[in-house]
Amino acid sequence: VIMDAILSIEHLHKQYSGFELNDLCLQLNPGEVMGFIGENGAGKSTLIRIVMGLSKPTDGTVELMGQRGSAGLRNARSNIGYVPDVSASYPLLSAADNLKARCLEWGLDQRQIPRILDMIGLADAGNKRARSFSLGMRKRLDLGIALLGQPRMLVLDEPTNGLDPLGTIEIRELIKRLNR
Repeated sequence: VIMDAILSIEHLHKQYSGFELNDLCLQLNPGEVMGFIGENGAGKSTLIRIVMGLSKPTDGTVELMGQRGSAGLRNARSNIGYVPDVSASYPLLSAADNLKARCLEWGLDQRQIPRILDMIGLADAGNKRARSFSLGMRKRLDLGIALLGQPRMLVLDEPTNGLDPLGTIEIRELIKRLNR
């Protein structure tokens, strides 16, 4: 059975002030994990910003979950959990309260919070303030925020940046576990 691509990019171009992302084509199918590797300034974050609707391509098409066009892409993006390269957590709130705040902001069911805290390995730290977290714990909390609402797709920008080797392995294993 051939499944529809969850992400399809055709002949994508992005050009601005000396930078060019040129003729990128890719397809991501449900259940696949894809990573982008490249030098600083190669266009990895630019591509993520385009996929997430934070930047527009100069040319080419982006299709998400079978949707194209502004309204279709906006609808599809509501099914994407996004972890930006900078933490999206509120430092003065606990892990549980960070998730609760996002549920309230986004109109989501708060009953999922204990399950997500357990899933990301922060069940025992749920009442600690995020500002006291190690970098690895903050990365897991950001991932937990992205998992709210059971998204069909996760987009992670630099999910292991700044982590020690053990923290990197933990985050990669968590991503693999979530995919299964």
